[in-house]
Amino acid sequence: KLVASICNPRAVCVNCQVMSVKPIREHTGKALLHKWLGEYSGGKHSYANPGVLVNPDVLDKTSGQTWDTITDANPWLKEQKLVAKPDQLIKRRGKA
Repeated sequence: KLVASICNPRAVCVNCQVMSVKPIREHTGKALLHKWLGEYSGGKHSYANPGVLVNPDVLDKTSGQTWDTITDANPWLKEQKLVAKPDQLIKRRGKA
């Protein structure tokens, strides 16, 4: 079982029982795959990540985030069909 080292995220430990303590959001995990998969695979693999995380703050007019700021930062939102779903936390699974 190969697991990334806590001390050095680029190092890989063999037979290591290091697991994440904090759950991460699915959106964050996909963003990490998009960012690092090509580099770690030597360019063999890539992952398209057309995703946007919309917080409940978008409904609060006093916050800095609005639907307009989201669509300005991501113009593809107005050009493609979209699927909206709630973001889920990915927790520790498969305890050995």
